[in-house]
Amino acid sequence: MTDSGRFAPAMTNEPFFRKDGDLFVPTRAGVGPWDPNSLHGRVIIGLLGAEIERQHGGPDYMPARLSVDMYKLPDLSPVEVVTRVVKDGYRLKVIDAEFISGGVSANIQLRTKIAELSQHHQICAYFPRFEFCTDNGAMIAYVGCQRLLRGEQDGLDLTIHPRWPL
Repeated sequence: MTDSGRFAPAMTNEPFFRKDGDLFVPTRAGVGPWDPNSLHGRVIIGLLGAEIERQHGGPDYMPARLSVDMYKLPDLSPVEVVTRVVKDGYRLKVIDAEFISGGVSANIQLRTKIAELSQHHQICAYFPRFEFCTDNGAMIAYVGCQRLLRGEQDGLDLTIHPRWPL
């Protein structure tokens, strides 16, 4: 039984996705317990990890951390995973992977929502080029917004804190 009191579906041998060219087509086996029309988060994370390893792995590649920002669970639309090497150094390799469902990724949805809100409130929103963006930027902006709402401000000589208290 799940935490919500519902019974979890029986396990099957069906894969979570079927490959169709460059796309991954979700199956019912990948559905999460919260919405019968959305994917389970662990299925999304598993696909991202597998694609990063497939596209960028090698005998010297040992993943140490996988961080995933999900703003909402995607529906059952075909999925595309796009990866890019951010840093490929001697001791560290950083890969950015984007999970695109129904042609939309979280980063694009976030930009669209911010643009709509800015227009509604008659303010300008500026975005860096996509190559310089990850969804972590949204979290940093959120912390900055919360500090401004509390009346906190710093000059240009501020001290940077990697774990800024909320």
